[in-house]
Amino acid sequence: EMDPQPIPYIKQYLFEGKKYKFNELTVLKNYFGPKHGFYFAFLSFYTTWLLPIALLGLAITLYAIISRDLDTYVSLSYVFVVMIWLTIVIE
Repeated sequence: EMDPQPIPYIKQYLFEGKKYKFNELTVLKNYFGPKHGFYFAFLSFYTTWLLPIALLGLAITLYAIISRDLDTYVSLSYVFVVMIWLTIVIE
């Protein structure tokens, strides 16, 4: 039988990794209700999709700072990559 208290499962949910079994998410949904369970599911989805674009943005920012060229074509290209990424995530 599962522990009805979600506190131990929140840490497991945050560090679940790539296995995506959602056991901890189910416990949170059962304890907090479907609205909050959906919120945790969306947060997990959004964080997963946000990480690659954020790392790419960090790399481009570091490149611009190191090269001292803040008006590069790389930055302009990044804008278009973000627009495409946003379209894919929203759809």
